[in-house]
Amino acid sequence: WNDTSGLPQGRVECWIDLLEDKDLANVPVISLSPPKGDPWELRVVCWKVTDLNFRDKTKVDLFCSGLLEFKSIEDDKMKRPVDRQDTDTQWFMEPQHYGSFHWRWIFPAQLPCNIPKLLVQTWDCELLTPNDAICECNLQLGGFFKAAEKKGSSHTVELELGMTHPNFRGIQGNIQLSMEILTEEEAEDDPVDVGRLPELMDREGMYAYYRPPGSFPSFSLWPIIKARLMKYKKHCIGCCIGTVIVCVVLAVVVVSDVRLKANVQPWHSPKYERLGLTPVQWEWNQAAGELGLYGRGYGVIAQEVKAKFPWPMAVQGFDGYYRVNPVLLELASLGIACLNGISQLLLG
Repeated sequence: WNDTSGLPQGRVECWIDLLEDKDLANVPVISLSPPKGDPWELRVVCWKVTDLNFRDKTKVDLFCSGLLEFKSIEDDKMKRPVDRQDTDTQWFMEPQHYGSFHWRWIFPAQLPCNIPKLLVQTWDCELLTPNDAICECNLQLGGFFKAAEKKGSSHTVELELGMTHPNFRGIQGNIQLSMEILTEEEAEDDPVDVGRLPELMDREGMYAYYRPPGSFPSFSLWPIIKARLMKYKKHCIGCCIGTVIVCVVLAVVVVSDVRLKANVQPWHSPKYERLGLTPVQWEWNQAAGELGLYGRGYGVIAQEVKAKFPWPMAVQGFDGYYRVNPVLLELASLGIACLNGISQLLLG
Protein backbone atom coordinates (compact mmCIF):
# COMPACT_ATOMS: atom_id res chain seq x y z
CA TRP A 1 0.00 0.00 0.00
CA ASN A 2 1.10 3.54 -0.74
CA ASP A 3 -0.80 6.63 0.41
CA THR A 4 -0.21 8.28 -2.98
CA SER A 5 -1.79 5.49 -5.03
CA GLY A 6 -4.85 3.29 -4.87
CA LEU A 7 -3.18 0.46 -6.81
CA PRO A 8 -1.55 -2.59 -5.17
CA GLN A 9 2.17 -2.03 -4.56
CA GLY A 10 3.17 -5.64 -3.90
CA ARG A 11 2.36 -8.71 -1.83
CA VAL A 12 3.82 -10.09 1.38
CA GLU A 13 3.39 -13.70 2.47
CA CYS A 14 3.64 -14.27 6.23
CA TRP A 15 3.48 -17.25 8.59
CA ILE A 16 2.31 -16.27 12.05
CA ASP A 17 2.09 -18.58 15.09
CA LEU A 18 0.07 -17.38 18.12
CA LEU A 19 0.92 -19.54 21.13
CA GLU A 20 0.12 -19.42 24.81
CA ASP A 21 3.02 -19.38 27.25
CA LYS A 22 2.34 -22.96 28.34
CA ASP A 23 2.68 -24.21 24.73
CA LEU A 24 6.00 -22.53 23.92
CA ALA A 25 8.15 -25.42 25.12
CA ASN A 26 6.14 -27.98 23.13
CA VAL A 27 6.33 -26.23 19.73
CA PRO A 28 9.86 -26.19 18.23
CA VAL A 29 11.10 -23.15 16.37
CA ILE A 30 11.14 -23.74 12.61
CA SER A 31 14.32 -22.68 10.84
CA LEU A 32 13.73 -19.89 8.31
CA SER A 33 17.15 -20.07 6.64
CA PRO A 34 17.24 -19.23 2.91
CA PRO A 35 16.56 -22.14 0.54
CA LYS A 36 19.50 -23.87 -1.07
CA GLY A 37 19.78 -25.36 -4.52
CA ASP A 38 20.65 -29.01 -4.98
CA PRO A 39 23.71 -29.85 -7.12
CA TRP A 40 22.94 -31.12 -10.62
CA GLU A 41 25.05 -31.57 -13.76
CA LEU A 42 24.22 -30.30 -17.24
CA ARG A 43 25.78 -32.18 -20.16
CA VAL A 44 25.62 -30.64 -23.62
CA VAL A 45 26.84 -32.31 -26.82
CA CYS A 46 27.53 -30.03 -29.78
CA TRP A 47 27.07 -32.25 -32.83
CA LYS A 48 27.39 -30.09 -35.92
CA VAL A 49 26.88 -26.64 -37.45
CA THR A 50 25.20 -26.26 -40.85
CA ASP A 51 24.07 -23.50 -43.22
CA LEU A 52 26.66 -21.11 -41.85
CA ASN A 53 26.65 -17.62 -43.38
CA PHE A 54 30.27 -16.85 -44.30
CA ARG A 55 29.35 -13.29 -45.35
CA ASP A 56 32.54 -11.75 -46.81
CA LYS A 57 34.79 -14.70 -45.91
CA THR A 58 35.98 -17.51 -48.18
CA LYS A 59 37.20 -19.70 -45.30
CA VAL A 60 36.67 -19.77 -41.55
CA ASP A 61 38.43 -21.57 -38.72
CA LEU A 62 35.29 -22.63 -36.89
CA PHE A 63 34.80 -23.47 -33.23
CA CYS A 64 31.80 -23.33 -30.89
CA SER A 65 31.48 -22.24 -27.27
CA GLY A 66 28.95 -22.69 -24.47
CA LEU A 67 28.40 -20.66 -21.29
CA LEU A 68 25.85 -21.48 -18.56
CA GLU A 69 24.40 -18.78 -16.29
CA PHE A 70 21.64 -18.83 -13.67
CA LYS A 71 20.44 -16.80 -10.70
CA SER A 72 21.02 -18.61 -7.43
CA ILE A 73 18.07 -18.82 -5.01
CA GLU A 74 20.51 -18.57 -2.10
CA ASP A 75 21.74 -15.01 -2.69
CA ASP A 76 19.67 -13.96 -5.76
CA LYS A 77 22.85 -13.29 -7.79
CA MET A 78 23.76 -14.45 -11.29
CA LYS A 79 26.27 -17.31 -11.24
CA ARG A 80 28.66 -18.75 -13.80
CA PRO A 81 29.68 -22.09 -12.30
CA VAL A 82 32.54 -22.49 -14.82
CA ASP A 83 34.15 -20.37 -17.51
CA ARG A 84 33.13 -20.54 -21.15
CA GLN A 85 33.84 -23.94 -22.69
CA ASP A 86 35.03 -24.32 -26.29
CA THR A 87 35.12 -27.12 -28.82
CA ASP A 88 38.22 -27.82 -30.85
CA THR A 89 38.74 -25.81 -34.06
CA GLN A 90 37.79 -26.98 -37.55
CA TRP A 91 40.46 -25.32 -39.68
CA PHE A 92 40.00 -23.96 -43.20
CA MET A 93 36.26 -24.65 -43.44
CA GLU A 94 34.77 -23.60 -46.79
CA PRO A 95 31.14 -22.57 -47.53
CA GLN A 96 30.22 -25.95 -49.03
CA HIS A 97 31.31 -27.74 -45.84
CA TYR A 98 29.63 -28.11 -42.45
CA GLY A 99 31.08 -27.98 -38.95
CA SER A 100 31.44 -31.42 -37.38
CA PHE A 101 32.34 -31.46 -33.66
CA HIS A 102 30.68 -34.27 -31.61
CA TRP A 103 32.01 -32.46 -28.54
CA ARG A 104 30.70 -32.61 -24.96
CA TRP A 105 30.55 -29.73 -22.48
CA ILE A 106 29.84 -30.30 -18.78
CA PHE A 107 28.40 -27.55 -16.53
CA PRO A 108 27.69 -27.75 -12.79
CA ALA A 109 24.17 -26.47 -12.04
CA GLN A 110 21.78 -25.92 -9.15
CA LEU A 111 18.09 -26.79 -9.03
CA PRO A 112 15.93 -24.97 -8.33
CA CYS A 113 17.33 -21.75 -9.77
CA ASN A 114 16.07 -18.68 -11.58
CA ILE A 115 16.64 -17.49 -15.16
CA PRO A 116 18.89 -20.37 -16.27
CA LYS A 117 20.27 -19.80 -19.77
CA LEU A 118 22.90 -21.33 -22.03
CA LEU A 119 24.70 -19.06 -24.49
CA VAL A 120 25.95 -21.01 -27.53
CA GLN A 121 28.18 -19.15 -30.00
CA THR A 122 30.16 -19.93 -33.13
CA TRP A 123 33.47 -18.21 -33.83
CA ASP A 124 36.05 -17.69 -36.54
CA CYS A 125 39.33 -18.35 -34.76
CA GLU A 126 41.98 -15.63 -35.17
CA LEU A 127 45.58 -15.87 -34.01
CA LEU A 128 46.73 -12.25 -33.61
CA THR A 129 43.35 -10.47 -33.35
CA PRO A 130 40.16 -11.11 -31.32
CA ASN A 131 38.09 -14.04 -32.53
CA ASP A 132 35.29 -13.04 -34.92
CA ALA A 133 31.78 -13.93 -33.67
CA ILE A 134 29.75 -15.50 -36.48
CA CYS A 135 26.38 -16.23 -34.82
CA GLU A 136 24.82 -17.25 -31.52
CA CYS A 137 21.70 -18.48 -29.75
CA ASN A 138 20.64 -17.91 -26.14
CA LEU A 139 18.71 -20.88 -24.74
CA GLN A 140 16.29 -20.20 -21.88
CA LEU A 141 16.45 -23.37 -19.78
CA GLY A 142 13.74 -22.60 -17.21
CA GLY A 143 11.21 -25.12 -18.55
CA PHE A 144 13.88 -27.77 -19.12
CA PHE A 145 15.19 -27.43 -15.55
CA LYS A 146 11.67 -27.44 -14.03
CA ALA A 147 10.80 -30.64 -15.90
CA ALA A 148 13.92 -32.33 -14.50
CA GLU A 149 13.20 -31.02 -10.99
CA LYS A 150 9.65 -32.33 -11.19
CA LYS A 151 10.87 -35.78 -12.27
CA GLY A 152 13.63 -35.77 -9.70
CA SER A 153 15.89 -37.57 -12.16
CA SER A 154 17.69 -37.09 -15.46
CA HIS A 155 15.98 -35.31 -18.32
CA THR A 156 17.14 -35.07 -21.95
CA VAL A 157 16.23 -33.09 -25.04
CA GLU A 158 17.44 -32.99 -28.65
CA LEU A 159 17.62 -29.57 -30.31
CA GLU A 160 18.23 -28.11 -33.75
CA LEU A 161 18.43 -24.33 -33.42
CA GLY A 162 18.79 -21.36 -35.70
CA MET A 163 21.46 -18.86 -34.71
CA THR A 164 21.50 -15.13 -35.35
CA HIS A 165 23.84 -12.14 -35.22
CA PRO A 166 22.75 -8.72 -33.87
CA ASN A 167 24.28 -6.89 -36.85
CA PHE A 168 22.77 -9.07 -39.59
CA ARG A 169 19.21 -10.04 -40.43
CA GLY A 170 17.90 -13.57 -40.54
CA ILE A 171 19.32 -16.93 -39.57
CA GLN A 172 23.11 -17.01 -39.82
CA GLY A 173 23.53 -20.74 -39.15
CA ASN A 174 22.02 -23.83 -37.54
CA ILE A 175 23.40 -25.95 -34.72
CA GLN A 176 22.42 -29.39 -33.44
CA LEU A 177 22.69 -30.04 -29.70
CA SER A 178 21.82 -32.73 -27.17
CA MET A 179 21.21 -31.70 -23.57
CA GLU A 180 20.93 -33.88 -20.50
CA ILE A 181 20.65 -32.79 -16.88
CA LEU A 182 21.32 -35.28 -14.07
CA THR A 183 21.27 -35.26 -10.30
CA GLU A 184 24.61 -35.36 -8.54
CA GLU A 185 24.11 -39.06 -7.70
CA GLU A 186 23.27 -39.96 -11.29
CA ALA A 187 26.30 -38.06 -12.57
CA GLU A 188 28.58 -39.92 -10.14
CA ASP A 189 27.11 -43.28 -11.22
CA ASP A 190 27.64 -42.47 -14.93
CA PRO A 191 30.81 -40.36 -15.16
CA VAL A 192 31.86 -38.87 -18.51
CA ASP A 193 34.61 -36.55 -19.71
CA VAL A 194 34.62 -33.29 -21.61
CA GLY A 195 35.58 -33.38 -25.29
CA ARG A 196 35.20 -35.76 -28.22
CA LEU A 197 35.02 -39.31 -26.91
CA PRO A 198 34.56 -42.66 -28.72
CA GLU A 199 30.88 -42.94 -27.72
CA LEU A 200 30.21 -39.60 -29.44
CA MET A 201 31.73 -40.47 -32.82
CA ASP A 202 28.37 -41.80 -34.08
CA ARG A 203 25.06 -40.12 -33.27
CA GLU A 204 22.69 -43.02 -32.76
CA GLY A 205 22.95 -44.11 -36.37
CA MET A 206 21.97 -40.67 -37.71
CA TYR A 207 25.43 -39.59 -38.85
CA ALA A 208 29.06 -40.07 -37.85
CA TYR A 209 31.81 -37.61 -37.06
CA TYR A 210 33.38 -36.36 -40.26
CA ARG A 211 35.67 -33.42 -40.94
CA PRO A 212 35.52 -32.20 -44.54
CA PRO A 213 39.05 -31.92 -45.90
CA GLY A 214 40.46 -28.43 -45.39
CA SER A 215 42.21 -26.55 -48.16
CA PHE A 216 45.85 -25.81 -47.36
CA PRO A 217 47.17 -23.10 -49.70
CA SER A 218 50.28 -24.40 -51.43
CA PHE A 219 51.85 -20.96 -51.67
CA SER A 220 51.90 -20.20 -47.95
CA LEU A 221 52.83 -21.90 -44.69
CA TRP A 222 50.79 -19.39 -42.67
CA PRO A 223 47.68 -21.62 -42.21
CA ILE A 224 49.80 -24.46 -40.83
CA ILE A 225 51.71 -22.10 -38.52
CA LYS A 226 48.40 -20.61 -37.37
CA ALA A 227 47.03 -24.03 -36.45
CA ARG A 228 50.13 -24.88 -34.46
CA LEU A 229 50.34 -21.57 -32.58
CA MET A 230 46.66 -21.10 -31.72
CA LYS A 231 47.02 -22.36 -28.14
CA TYR A 232 49.80 -19.81 -27.61
CA LYS A 233 47.68 -16.92 -28.93
CA LYS A 234 48.22 -14.54 -25.99
CA HIS A 235 51.96 -15.18 -25.99
CA CYS A 236 52.14 -14.66 -29.77
CA ILE A 237 50.44 -11.28 -29.46
CA GLY A 238 52.93 -10.22 -26.78
CA CYS A 239 55.88 -11.46 -28.82
CA CYS A 240 54.71 -9.59 -31.93
CA ILE A 241 54.29 -6.35 -30.01
CA GLY A 242 57.71 -6.80 -28.42
CA THR A 243 59.29 -7.55 -31.79
CA VAL A 244 57.80 -4.39 -33.32
CA ILE A 245 59.08 -2.27 -30.43
CA VAL A 246 62.58 -3.76 -30.71
CA CYS A 247 62.65 -3.20 -34.48
CA VAL A 248 61.58 0.41 -34.08
CA VAL A 249 64.27 1.02 -31.45
CA LEU A 250 66.96 -0.59 -33.60
CA ALA A 251 65.88 1.42 -36.64
CA VAL A 252 66.47 4.77 -34.91
CA VAL A 253 70.06 5.68 -35.87
CA VAL A 254 71.74 9.00 -36.61
CA VAL A 255 74.95 9.75 -38.51
CA SER A 256 77.82 10.62 -36.18
CA ASP A 257 80.97 9.64 -38.08
CA VAL A 258 84.10 11.64 -37.22
CA ARG A 259 84.93 11.92 -40.94
CA LEU A 260 81.89 14.16 -41.38
CA LYS A 261 82.82 16.56 -38.61
CA ALA A 262 85.05 19.64 -38.41
CA ASN A 263 86.11 21.87 -35.53
CA VAL A 264 85.30 19.20 -32.93
CA GLN A 265 85.21 20.71 -29.39
CA PRO A 266 84.49 19.20 -25.94
CA TRP A 267 80.94 19.51 -24.65
CA HIS A 268 79.24 18.73 -21.34
CA SER A 269 76.54 16.04 -21.19
CA PRO A 270 76.02 13.91 -18.05
CA LYS A 271 74.16 11.15 -19.89
CA TYR A 272 77.14 10.49 -22.22
CA GLU A 273 79.76 11.01 -19.50
CA ARG A 274 77.94 8.44 -17.40
CA LEU A 275 78.68 5.91 -20.14
CA GLY A 276 82.38 6.81 -20.26
CA LEU A 277 81.99 8.61 -23.59
CA THR A 278 83.35 12.01 -24.55
CA PRO A 279 80.51 14.41 -25.45
CA VAL A 280 81.50 16.85 -28.20
CA GLN A 281 80.13 19.60 -30.40
CA TRP A 282 81.12 20.12 -34.01
CA GLU A 283 80.37 21.64 -37.37
CA TRP A 284 79.32 19.48 -40.28
CA ASN A 285 81.87 19.50 -43.11
CA GLN A 286 81.39 19.49 -46.87
CA ALA A 287 81.02 15.68 -47.05
CA ALA A 288 78.21 15.91 -44.48
CA GLY A 289 76.50 18.51 -46.62
CA GLU A 290 76.15 15.93 -49.38
CA LEU A 291 74.08 13.91 -46.88
CA GLY A 292 71.90 16.93 -46.05
CA LEU A 293 73.68 17.76 -42.77
CA TYR A 294 74.50 21.42 -42.10
CA GLY A 295 75.32 23.70 -39.17
CA ARG A 296 76.39 22.56 -35.72
CA GLY A 297 75.86 19.23 -34.04
CA TYR A 298 76.06 17.86 -30.51
CA GLY A 299 76.59 14.30 -29.30
CA VAL A 300 79.34 11.69 -29.44
CA ILE A 301 81.76 10.24 -32.00
CA ALA A 302 80.42 7.04 -33.55
CA GLN A 303 83.92 5.46 -33.73
CA GLU A 304 84.31 5.90 -29.96
CA VAL A 305 80.91 4.30 -29.31
CA LYS A 306 81.83 1.39 -31.58
CA ALA A 307 85.09 0.83 -29.70
CA LYS A 308 83.38 0.74 -26.27
CA PHE A 309 80.01 -0.86 -26.99
CA PRO A 310 78.89 -3.77 -29.17
CA TRP A 311 76.40 -3.70 -32.00
CA PRO A 312 73.81 -2.15 -32.30
CA MET A 313 75.00 0.88 -30.33
CA ALA A 314 76.99 1.89 -33.42
CA VAL A 315 76.48 0.53 -36.95
CA GLN A 316 78.02 1.17 -40.33
CA GLY A 317 75.67 2.28 -43.08
CA PHE A 318 75.72 1.30 -46.73
CA ASP A 319 77.53 4.58 -47.50
CA GLY A 320 80.43 3.53 -45.24
CA TYR A 321 79.75 6.11 -42.52
CA TYR A 322 79.10 5.09 -38.91
CA ARG A 323 75.87 5.84 -37.09
CA VAL A 324 74.87 5.68 -33.42
CA ASN A 325 71.57 4.62 -31.84
CA PRO A 326 70.55 7.48 -29.51
CA VAL A 327 67.63 5.51 -28.02
CA LEU A 328 69.88 2.67 -26.83
CA LEU A 329 72.44 5.16 -25.51
CA GLU A 330 69.67 6.95 -23.62
CA LEU A 331 68.35 3.70 -22.15
CA ALA A 332 71.86 2.54 -21.16
CA SER A 333 72.58 5.87 -19.47
CA LEU A 334 69.23 5.78 -17.65
CA GLY A 335 69.92 2.23 -16.45
CA ILE A 336 73.32 3.21 -15.04
CA ALA A 337 71.75 6.24 -13.31
CA CYS A 338 69.12 4.00 -11.68
CA LEU A 339 71.76 1.51 -10.50
CA ASN A 340 73.85 4.33 -9.07
CA GLY A 341 70.83 5.70 -7.23
CA ILE A 342 69.97 2.29 -5.78
CA SER A 343 73.58 1.78 -4.69
CA GLN A 344 73.62 5.11 -2.91
CA LEU A 345 70.39 4.26 -1.09
CA LEU A 346 71.70 0.87 0.00
CA LEU A 347 75.05 2.24 1.17
CA GLY A 348 73.23 5.05 2.95
